[in-house]
Amino acid sequence: MYKLTVLLLILCSTTFAKSGSELKVEEVVGKIMVKESLFKNPYHCSSFLFETKNKMTLMATAHHCFPYGNEKKKRRAYAHNEKIRKIKKSYISYKMLEKVDNFNRDLTVLKPLSHKNLDVLKISKSPALLGDTVYVLGYAAKGGHQKLKLECTYIAKGAYSLPSRNMILGDFIKCSHDRNSIAGMSGGPILNEAGEVLGVLSAEILKDDHSSAIPILVYQPLEESYFINNKVNLDNSGTYSFSKYLKKILSYDEIEVEESPAPVTVKDGLVI
Repeated sequence: MYKLTVLLLILCSTTFAKSGSELKVEEVVGKIMVKESLFKNPYHCSSFLFETKNKMTLMATAHHCFPYGNEKKKRRAYAHNEKIRKIKKSYISYKMLEKVDNFNRDLTVLKPLSHKNLDVLKISKSPALLGDTVYVLGYAAKGGHQKLKLECTYIAKGAYSLPSRNMILGDFIKCSHDRNSIAGMSGGPILNEAGEVLGVLSAEILKDDHSSAIPILVYQPLEESYFINNKVNLDNSGTYSFSKYLKKILSYDEIEVEESPAPVTVKDGLVI
């Protein structure tokens, strides 16, 4: 009887990690919001919590989500329940003053002051490979702050551009969605099938006339090497060799990938 009781206590206290396909948006994603008044709470990005191997709990989002107002002010990222616009008691409290960011990489990591009812994700031990299934989670602004989870396929490393930046090194994924835009999902987590974090959503690829988006997204990777000795260093400068490198995107079905291209040199996020 004693052994059975101990076994039941162990099972009850054990939490099993969810897979990427099982995790829900409201379990892991916070909406970065600014409380302007009692009735007006605009938001413009997604965010999430993750834990490093050294047990540091941090918050991540895209750099282009900041700054937003007074950087010294305490802010929160909220999660929503099934009733859209009704705020659930799940949040990340943080101060922008404590952020560690990289403008060129479009990546921001913050030290949260507190958090409640949001799962803390683990960093993946290995990067995604060609053909791997990955998941993008976030809150899309269009459609009433809609919770959105996309199932995608990893393509390759490649370069892309954002306003006021030159070409940035990032990871490209092809997703199954038919929306004109997923604005608002920037800063959300990219997960592998084990439910571990691969990176932070940075951008969607637009058509030449910018009339709508091709369902191809780009993310900035999160790796354990950025978090050594309880310090955060997002500089990815160096020379890399990739077995496959994205050369050009013509459409959803026309993607040119180079086999064993020349080494790629990166300086503080930018491809040079």
